[in-house]
Amino acid sequence: MPELKTFTGDRSLGVSGVDWDNYAYKDKQREKHRREEMGGRRSGGDIDHDNAASINGEKGPLKRPAVSESIPWSQNLEKKSEKERRRERKKAKREHEQWEKMTEEEREKIRETERMVSALRKSAKEQAQTEAQEFEGFD
Repeated sequence: MPELKTFTGDRSLGVSGVDWDNYAYKDKQREKHRREEMGGRRSGGDIDHDNAASINGEKGPLKRPAVSESIPWSQNLEKKSEKERRRERKKAKREHEQWEKMTEEEREKIRETERMVSALRKSAKEQAQTEAQEFEGFD
């Protein structure tokens, strides 16, 4: 904490009389682990808490390492494109299944609707082009 950088008072906050060697966990396994760590610190320096369990032959670290939150932007783009590709495949699959369930009359009706829509789009595009060519300014 930055506000404590210049703190000059008693850092133990009056708890200096505790004998940590005899202060024990109620759980015997945790106490055994604590004593092994304390013995390792006294004899060979600091022991990494994450690796202490693997040294003793136990299952693994007591705490998971923190996952970094920063992901490269290129990886984000790859994830987004993959997600979009999956979404498109699902949509195509649904449309195909729906098409297979239709009767021939319904299919012909949809084809006719698509032809009319494409004709409308084509005429609207041509009309927009002619209007753009006719524009002579604001005079």
